[in-house]
Amino acid sequence: AYVIYTSGSTGRPKGVVVPQGSLVNFAVAMAGRFQLTGEDRLLAVTTVGFDIAGLELFVPLLSGAAVVVAARDVVRDPAALCALVTAERVSVMQATPSLWRAVLAE
Repeated sequence: AYVIYTSGSTGRPKGVVVPQGSLVNFAVAMAGRFQLTGEDRLLAVTTVGFDIAGLELFVPLLSGAAVVVAARDVVRDPAALCALVTAERVSVMQATPSLWRAVLAE
C-alpha cells in the first residue's frame, strides 16, 4: 500500500491509502501515455507524500528514464529551479500553473 496526502474538497490534508495494485495500474497507464524513454530525465518537484508524486517517481522509472528530485528550497526559487533544469539536462517536468508561471517569468 501507498499512503498519499490530499486535501480533497475539505482543504485539510488527510492520509489516503492507495492499494499497491491501484498504484501499479495508474503508473503503467501513465507510462503508456507519456512514452518516456531511457533518454528522458524527469524533474520531480512535488512533495513525496502528495498524490502526484506517484507519477513523478514511478512512471519514469518504469520507462527507464531518470528521476531528478528537486530540493524543496530549489522548487521555491524559480532561478534555482531553472538552473537545476539546465544543469541536470531535464527533459520532462510537470508542475502547477503557478509554478509554471514563475518558471516562465524567470
